[in-house]
Parts: sequence; structure tokens; C-alpha cells
Amino acid sequence: MIARLSADKDAYITQIDRMLMCSTRDMDCPPLYQIFNDDDDKIIDYEIWFDADGDDIVYATEIFNAVSEGNPIMPWKKGPSTTDLVFNADGDSEDIPEPMIDIEKLWKDKQGDSVRSVAFSADGRYLATGSNDKTVRCYDLESGEELWKDEQGSPIYSVAFSADGRYLATGSYDKTVRCYDPETGKELWKEEQGSTVYSVVFSDDGRYLVTGSYNGSVRCYNPKTGEELWRKEQNVAVLSVAFSADGMYLATGSMNRTVRCYDTETGKELWQDKQGGPIYSVVFSADERYLATGSSDYTVRCYDSETGKQLWQDEQRGDVNSVAFSADGRYLATGSSDNTVRCYDPETGEELWQNKQGGSVYSVAFSADGRYLATGRSGGVRCYELPHRAPWKKKYGPESEWVFNADGDSED
Repeated sequence: MIARLSADKDAYITQIDRMLMCSTRDMDCPPLYQIFNDDDDKIIDYEIWFDADGDDIVYATEIFNAVSEGNPIMPWKKGPSTTDLVFNADGDSEDIPEPMIDIEKLWKDKQGDSVRSVAFSADGRYLATGSNDKTVRCYDLESGEELWKDEQGSPIYSVAFSADGRYLATGSYDKTVRCYDPETGKELWKEEQGSTVYSVVFSDDGRYLVTGSYNGSVRCYNPKTGEELWRKEQNVAVLSVAFSADGMYLATGSMNRTVRCYDTETGKELWQDKQGGPIYSVVFSADERYLATGSSDYTVRCYDSETGKQLWQDEQRGDVNSVAFSADGRYLATGSSDNTVRCYDPETGEELWQNKQGGSVYSVAFSADGRYLATGRSGGVRCYELPHRAPWKKKYGPESEWVFNADGDSED
């Protein structure tokens, strides 16, 4: 829809053929709106959410009276939420809502319970999930067809592919780490740890598989044989582990609110930082510059991976359960218990966009080529296709618009 601002400052609505996925009930809404002045110079973009009946316009927490095409809706009134759309006497926007992204839901699958972990294969063929319904599943990425599944004895908290695509590992509440053939779903080996395995990760060269467990152990395996190569004890539950792309660093996030970074050659702890709650997720950027964390203290934080200096943090409205960098390092996505996926600029910490889901988001992942984003959440898995020319940044103010350079990248 296009809302036009008339000479007497009344706005009128006509429809644009573009929708944003945002409903907790999988409805396609809201449309994108734009306000123009009489000279057809765009003033501002904004999103409006209609309710299920289409009778009311809903944005964030505020509800405005719906109008039919051609009826005036200006001026709008300010409510208590900072995300309200507010216009002054001249019809200009005073309070800008948080940017939402137009992402197309490629496919979804409702599983028997919450999906705790999602992972893409590096070749882009598969998406794997680990779920509270005790299953590990492997999907065809393009079609969403379930290729195979295996039921374990308890919820599965973590899944990870090796970079060469030969192995899929899982960590489970049943105290096991298992390795599968992604092509067939055949279980290649499994090892008992005596404690819940919260996190599994492969080194980029495929030589190592590392796990983090409730009993505080960090263990390293040979992915081919399942042989345990070494272990390190922290004496507190290790909730997340991550390798840097060059294999030089290993990071852990723990129940005692601490993120640690180790030298993988010597095992020496290089630095640590204490946060306000247990750390659920840690991840390195592909260029090894940054280490990001998601925590139960509602924060996402970004560190200099070499020095441990905190570069920025952002407080959300719920536990930050998962963090993931895009392969090119330009974007950092988070999944939160406030039912939201957010995307940040890792360099500045600026929130670029957010997308509402229908329940707590436990896991997020980018595909290696950056085309897809997957979410594991309450009740299932969703796979989205990101826009080819994604409007990651928006220039607000008079005559605001999406701006792209010659390469199709957003500019301010």
C-alpha cells in the first residue's frame, strides 16, 4: 500500500505488492507502507500490522483505527510504546519504529517439540535439526523435504556439520555425542560422556570435533573414528563451544557466566570475561576478528577475539539463545526468547533489522553462501530466503529511502 499525504495533511492508503512475514499464527503481514508528499517525494517508510480480521491496524503494542482505501487516517496519536508511529502537526514522523526485514519463508516443518539447534551443510545441500522431540533430522535445503531422521533417547541440544560435509555430529541430553553420515543417516559412532552434551563443533579443517558438557568437560575427538584425543576440565557446565576458522582459538561459554578463549596448540587460556548470566552461545566470525556471545542476561556482546576487549553489547528483551555470523562476516544474527531474530552490524553493533517469530528462538544459522537463514524455535524449524539485494540499512528522515551502491549493497 502507498499512503499519500494530501495538502491538508491527510494520508490516504493504496496497496503495494509486498508483504512481511511477522505473525505468530503464520499470517502474511504486515504490508510495507510509504508516505509521499504532493510532489511525490517519499517522506518515510513504515510497517503496519493488520489483525487477523483485517479490521484494525496494529503496530507493536499500539492499535489504530483501520480505514478503507481513500479515507483519511492522519494525524495518528502517540501511545506509551517507543515503537509507535507518531506524526507532528505537519504530518512528519517524529518517532521511528525499529526496522523490520522483508524475508521470504522458503519452507517450514512443524516437529513434535522445540527445535534446539539448526545447521547448514557447507555445500548448501542440507539443513539439520536437533529437537526436544528426541530426533535429529536432515532436510533437503531447497525443497524442505525430510530426507531422514533418527530418534535418540532424549532431547538433542546441538547439531553441526563438518566443513567437508562428510559428518553430522549431535550432542544430547542422553549424555552421548554421535556422528552420522549426512547422506544416509547412518550412525557412524557414538561416545558416552556421563553428562549432558550441550554443544558440538567441528574445526574448519575437519580434523577435530569438540564438545561441551554439563560436567564441565571440553573434549576433542577424531571425527572419523570417534577416538577421544584430549579433554579439558572447567568444573562448571560448558554450554557452548566454538573454533576460530584458522583453528588457533577455541572459545567456551559456561554456566558460571564466563566466556573463555584458549590457544588450541597449547591449551593456554588467553582471556576470559564475566557476564551477568550463563552464556548460551559463542561464535567466531570467519575472519577471526570477532567473538560474539548470547547470554541469559538478555545481552548479545561482541569481543575482539585476540585481546578479549568487549567492543559493544546490546540488551534485548529475553535470553539470547543463539548467535551466528554470516560467512562474509558482515552480519551477526541472534535468536532470543522474546520471539525475535535480530541482525547486527558486527563492527558497530547497530541493529540492522529484526523479524518476529511465533515462539522462543533457540537457534539461528546462515547458509555458507548467505542466501538462507534458518531458525529453530518452539514448535518447529523455518528456512528463509534472504533478499538478493537486502535492504540491511535504512536512511531515515525527510525523503528517506533504501540506498544501494553499484554492487547492490546498502549505503547511508
